[in-house]
Amino acid sequence: MKKLFLLFTAMAFFPFLGMAQDWETEANERINQHRKTMLTIKTLNVPTDGETSLRVKLKKHHFRWGTTVNINQVKSLEARGYALGSDHPYFNHFMNFNSVTVENTGKWKGWRNEVNRALYGRVRAWFMERGIDNRGHGTIWESTRFNAVPNDVLAMEDPEEIRQSIYDHIEDQMAELQHEIYEIDLVNEPVNEVKIVKDLLKLSEEDYAKERAEWYKFAREKAPDLKLVINEYNLIQSGNDFHLQFGEYLNAYIDAGGPVDVIGMQGHFWSSMPAAEELLKRLSEVAVHGIPMHVTEFDMKESSYEEMERIMTVCFAEPLMEGFTIWGAWSGNQWRNNGPIYKADWELKESGKAYFDLVHDKWSTDLAFEDGVADEYQLRVFKGDYDIILEHEGKVKVYRLDEVIDGGQITVDFAEVSELKPSVNFSSVPAERYCVDTDMTISAATGGATAAKVRLFVNGYLYAEEVNTADEANFSPTFNWLAQSAGDYEFQFEVESASGILNRSEVHQCQVLNNNIENSFSVPAEKQGMLLTSEEVFEIELDWAAVHRVEKLSVYDHEGNLLEPAYGANEAISVDPAGRFGNNRYVLVGENDYGCTVSELLLFTLLKEGETENHIELQIHHQNHDVEEKLTGGIDMLGDLDIGENIVGLYFEHFGLPHGAVVDSAFIQFSNDRDDRPGSSIINIYADNSAEPVDTHRNPYLSKRPATETVVQWDIPYWDKAQDRLPEQRTPNIGPIIQELIDNKGRKPYSPFVFILNPEEGAAKRAATSYDLFPSRAPSLSIYFHVVSFENTFVPQNLRYEQLAEDEYKIQWNNISDGNFTGYDLYLNDEQWNDSLLQVNEAVLKVQVSDYPLMLTATSSNIYGQSSDFSEVLTIEDPRPPLVADENLFGLISPNPVQDQCEILLEVPVAYVLMVDAMGRSHKRTVMDQQLQCADLNSGIYRLMLYKADHTFIGKVNILKQ
Repeated sequence: MKKLFLLFTAMAFFPFLGMAQDWETEANERINQHRKTMLTIKTLNVPTDGETSLRVKLKKHHFRWGTTVNINQVKSLEARGYALGSDHPYFNHFMNFNSVTVENTGKWKGWRNEVNRALYGRVRAWFMERGIDNRGHGTIWESTRFNAVPNDVLAMEDPEEIRQSIYDHIEDQMAELQHEIYEIDLVNEPVNEVKIVKDLLKLSEEDYAKERAEWYKFAREKAPDLKLVINEYNLIQSGNDFHLQFGEYLNAYIDAGGPVDVIGMQGHFWSSMPAAEELLKRLSEVAVHGIPMHVTEFDMKESSYEEMERIMTVCFAEPLMEGFTIWGAWSGNQWRNNGPIYKADWELKESGKAYFDLVHDKWSTDLAFEDGVADEYQLRVFKGDYDIILEHEGKVKVYRLDEVIDGGQITVDFAEVSELKPSVNFSSVPAERYCVDTDMTISAATGGATAAKVRLFVNGYLYAEEVNTADEANFSPTFNWLAQSAGDYEFQFEVESASGILNRSEVHQCQVLNNNIENSFSVPAEKQGMLLTSEEVFEIELDWAAVHRVEKLSVYDHEGNLLEPAYGANEAISVDPAGRFGNNRYVLVGENDYGCTVSELLLFTLLKEGETENHIELQIHHQNHDVEEKLTGGIDMLGDLDIGENIVGLYFEHFGLPHGAVVDSAFIQFSNDRDDRPGSSIINIYADNSAEPVDTHRNPYLSKRPATETVVQWDIPYWDKAQDRLPEQRTPNIGPIIQELIDNKGRKPYSPFVFILNPEEGAAKRAATSYDLFPSRAPSLSIYFHVVSFENTFVPQNLRYEQLAEDEYKIQWNNISDGNFTGYDLYLNDEQWNDSLLQVNEAVLKVQVSDYPLMLTATSSNIYGQSSDFSEVLTIEDPRPPLVADENLFGLISPNPVQDQCEILLEVPVAYVLMVDAMGRSHKRTVMDQQLQCADLNSGIYRLMLYKADHTFIGKVNILKQ
């Protein structure tokens, strides 16, 4: 009977399972039936004159549309000067959700981090102030894959001691959270993760559910009003039979008296989104239990509007579904680096557009009645909290009606309309054109009623919100917006008073243009990474593209100080190294007339007179530059660095260390983040040996990168005190690894250093502080090196030539085999012939008659960017007989001047002639039947040279074209 009842229940919830061809129509009908309710509004004292309106606006959905918050990300932002709630996209994006789940800080290990726990308390309060509901996650998670059980619990042997530890933790968490969250995943993944019940408590499988039921009963006793969730994966994202195993566990749990208010269905989709019919089937397999459901950890493989719309529609149409939480909306802080809503640069994804269009438009209620307000309205609206806004002659009154769920009714009175309406406009109007990747500052100015909040909308989507915490009468917040991609953009402000009165500004439009000045200029290779022993000013001629749009060029030092007034395009830049001893990184920034920029680095090292040893200190500068590759797969950029547990990658931006330098020693210094388990931790350290290694968070994964032959082994001692930055946290000498890198001629002098720390099997974990936790305590690299020689005395010897064809020569010289050698430059008639360093000791030249005589010389370059003296000059004379002017030659050319079809008849029988224009350019012409074709030549006077036997005739011909 029980099974028949469950089947009947499923059919009742999904009457359209057999109507696959029209699932969307049926889903929309179910949404209208279950997600809407009736709202009755009665009006009193409606004015008969003047402009009068009534607006019904949904302020907050009853259905929970959620995302997650990462406490380490908040801590990282605060360390970088962004206070909680300040104008940063990470804080702003929460305004688009009405529910937020904490990620790791709610789990047992994370809960013990007192710093993060205190910050989580501030974050919860901040959300509550803004009407965003908090959701808890992972009180108990028995995962061994993710090392989720505290070490001291793992070391316990007494079952009663283990249970007491569990109850103490539950009581501690319930006491703090019960009045600040609405539900919690008390046990995460109870079917798949069984470390405590199986290995520690040593229970039989049939007793797992009974044991967990006692934990839930205890939690219900300590927090009677808090919804308790059983959260599990493979319920909606997988089409296998796991739902049957989950059902068996759930039934055993309920039979043991375990309370369950919600079934959490995680929803991590690793392949393309299934068809709607398949999703409906998977929901029905869980809906048979008749318990409310919540998609708790949704993410997806593709950024697809249609796929996002499909999964959200299917879930919203299910009557038992109470919420839909996205597990990290932003790709820049998401466990798969693939948040469904925003790209890492905060550009809205296609799936994000679907979310906004559905939640904040299609499934929202915003009704305005302006042409005569009625005495009563019967409206079918989406469930949630509402503002009823009355307006008459520029004054307003707002009525708040919360929890319109099972119908609602309110009486509003126009006689109470008395409050001024707030106003908002642009105090600084953005330019009409911006370039991609340009930061834009947009400021608002408010008036009328005091503004409580000002919001910025971009192309109709909420981008940011600023709260008037100081209750300023003239609140004028400033927003920063990054022009992320080319296109047309519309900006609009919305202001809200303390009583909820809304108003909007005019719309401002601007156009964002693609950055079309990339590759406009570059620093010549021989000038990059120079090692200087003189403080004299030197100039650099940059290599400019033939076509570019750079209007001005500015030079900044590594601290961002402008060193010189702006240069014009194509100008040589002047560099004064005086006093800048050590490693220098200048940034050359080219800019066009509407803000597009392009930058190049200029790197050099200046040594003091007589100095032969130098020291470089390199820092981690970005949270993407110290990461972990989990042994189970995937890159983790957040939290501390679990050395020994995962493969760790460190990316150091590097400049100033030249090829051929002798590395005396080098070390990486870490800081201890927290106490960890004792035991041996042997780590193999090597480096990415690519020519130009990419960031550590990009493909290829750390374990797939080409490695140096040199490996340094580190047997890490036990780190027993948090925040230590001592010799115990310092690697052995890794200088031999760096020596191998800089001796690799395939690497550029300024290629980054990427070190990989790969643990041996069984290594104990050492938790090091990362950049995103505390930038000042992130890993640092110290390199000590010296330079043997500063002179280039290797002058190319024995320049010689071989004639390959008329006006074509192979030039050769003796090869240089010195280890410091990097290439050659060849000069023809005092002009450099080659565009980049020649790697071989020969070159093939094609010359013109006007080039003779050819005067050739060469130099070599070394690893320090220094050129040798010039070689001896090689001279090549014109091999043709000397030119003899013959006035009679004019009679051999007819017609002269030449017009129209430009055919010249020659009386002298020759095979070919050379025609040299006024610019000295030669145009070789073959003569057929003593006729010469010249229709492709421009008008002008040409020297005509005819070769016959051992004599050369010369004359002139005038070509005139209509």
